[in-house]
Amino acid sequence: MRGAMQDHRSARPDNAQAQNAFVACGICVILALVGLRSEPSFAQVTEFALGEVDTVRIAEPSRKFTEPSGITLASDGSHYWVVSDNSATVFLMTGKGKLKPSEALSVGVDDLEGITLDEDGNRLLAVQEGTSTVVQISLEDGSVSGFPIADMAGFPEVAETFGSLRTNNGLEGIAFDTSRREVLLVKEANPRLLLRLSSDLTTILGAVVLSEEDGFACDGTDDSALDVSDIHYDRHRRVLWVLSDTGACILIADPDTGLVIGRARGLSPEKPLRLPKNPEGISLDAEGTRLRIVTDDGKDSRMVILSIE
Repeated sequence: MRGAMQDHRSARPDNAQAQNAFVACGICVILALVGLRSEPSFAQVTEFALGEVDTVRIAEPSRKFTEPSGITLASDGSHYWVVSDNSATVFLMTGKGKLKPSEALSVGVDDLEGITLDEDGNRLLAVQEGTSTVVQISLEDGSVSGFPIADMAGFPEVAETFGSLRTNNGLEGIAFDTSRREVLLVKEANPRLLLRLSSDLTTILGAVVLSEEDGFACDGTDDSALDVSDIHYDRHRRVLWVLSDTGACILIADPDTGLVIGRARGLSPEKPLRLPKNPEGISLDAEGTRLRIVTDDGKDSRMVILSIE
């Protein structure tokens, strides 16, 4: 990685041996149970009807913002932090899609895919796909730290699902579960994997495959081709919004089990939901009534605003 990013390869809890044993057992059980259906930990959620409110062009080639890959609501509730995987900068953007260059953060790390803000609002978390690393950016002092997933307690139990860590099917999205105060990661494909991390980014607490048997499917897309391009934790409904690029769809999942419990659709058969090509990032607004999706489409990259009816 470029820049003065601190590497937390040796970071471990004081009771690492006990935690490692617990995590190893927990992950093995979770992976062994993949494909078995169970009731979600909260009430079933019906499908959401989404209507397009606006589409705006957000690409700014002069600032190397042409491959938007992640978006998250800022702590002020009106702006959004966004990343572009060809840039080593985290940008602040208005709700209408205009970058605020004076507020941009130079982080010295590119290939960033997803981004999220933690519950306390004092740090941003992003994922670097090529190295399977969680990147922590302090909003208090600007420091940048890297937490390679391979160095986290519990990684040996999921290592086989990653194969080579330098892969285009690596970490693709990140979210902060405000109910559990845990970090959620998603692996893009081969297999699609949802991971739970401790908030200090030292331990993998659980992992589950996002399988077709558990509802992870999009019309017209073969399971082998279906990916995950981003996730967003919805604190209002306690669900996980899951965005697929290749499937051009949005699924709603139980963040605890990975089971699909709902699907986004259009307002009516006459107004079906049609996502733009290359959807890469997804985020809710402060009220939980509108979704914003950013696309990776070069100089034509856009942000689509959808209302939740």
